[in-house]
Amino acid sequence: MKITLNSHALITAVFQTDVQYTVTVQSEDTNKGTVSGGGACYAGDGVSVSASPKQGWGFDGWYLNGSKISGSASFIYSPSASCTLIAKFQLISTLTGPTTVCSCSSEEFIINNLPANATVNWTVGSGNNFSITPGTGANNYKATVAVGSGLTGEGTIIATINGNVVIQNSFTVNFPKPTSQTINLSKGQIYSWNLPANPDITGYTWSLTAPPNPTGAYINGQNTHADVSFNTAGVYTLFAYGKNKCGASSNPSPIFIYNFVVGSNSMTSVYPNPASDVLNIEINESSAAPIYLATQSIQSVAGSTNSSTNGTTYDIRLYNAHGKLMRHKKEKAGKVQLNVSHLHNGNYYLHIYDDVSENPEVHQIIVKR
Repeated sequence: MKITLNSHALITAVFQTDVQYTVTVQSEDTNKGTVSGGGACYAGDGVSVSASPKQGWGFDGWYLNGSKISGSASFIYSPSASCTLIAKFQLISTLTGPTTVCSCSSEEFIINNLPANATVNWTVGSGNNFSITPGTGANNYKATVAVGSGLTGEGTIIATINGNVVIQNSFTVNFPKPTSQTINLSKGQIYSWNLPANPDITGYTWSLTAPPNPTGAYINGQNTHADVSFNTAGVYTLFAYGKNKCGASSNPSPIFIYNFVVGSNSMTSVYPNPASDVLNIEINESSAAPIYLATQSIQSVAGSTNSSTNGTTYDIRLYNAHGKLMRHKKEKAGKVQLNVSHLHNGNYYLHIYDDVSENPEVHQIIVKR
């Protein structure tokens, strides 16, 4: 190299070693995890290496000549000679056990894939009122939980491995704490509820509490499904009790609680529901009720009635589940009766039109005998 200067200057020469090292990366088993990075670099420089465990596996460390040099899945390695780094993986430890523990009983929880020579510290969740007996020695991978009498709700067992890896498992004591919900409903309609699936619950029973002397309160509970209907305003409570390996829940320990606030704002009271012979319809013209939109897809029938000088005339229609008109009357406000004794058992839909709104007030009716 020739350098020509026109004035005085300081020139510094920098030399770099021409020694290069090659870092090769390998996975101990590509079914456990994959690796990337490595390559050639000059002495004193570094190369990036990275390991990615597959599902169910965790990263253990990078090993050089059988010795662990890093526990980080990704890091920069500065070699002192060409070498091969091997990424090792280990199964992820999991804690398994029953999802339900009964009072006055004990159950065993087990750590799966516990690393060799690992230490385990067993504890219970905050506020849990039950005892735990850890295994000792070679049995430190398991622990026994004992639950006393009269306990319900949720419990948690916690295992801390080697002081830094925490795994835990939650379980139900006897029966889960009740789930409560408050719902506003209207009179005269049938509402359906489906409980969420729970593999620990083998069956449900239902109970309905009602205000004093309710007219036509109705419940039909079939395991996870229930239909309810109310023809009297008030606050009703529907309880769902479950059955599992611990027995059957009962008052005061339901699994689900539905509080129904049934308003009196409907212009119509329909009873009995279910009906077998005669369906009574009482129209209170002074209530000035809002009209409830039909949620079912039902064929409409042409025709409407204008109001007379003596008050509103109501167009009353009963459809079956296929949208076919089965009964039809036009009456003033007051009590109207529909004969349903010859109708087949099943669901029907009562549409009540006034001469103000285009939308009917809709009631779901069950005919049952």
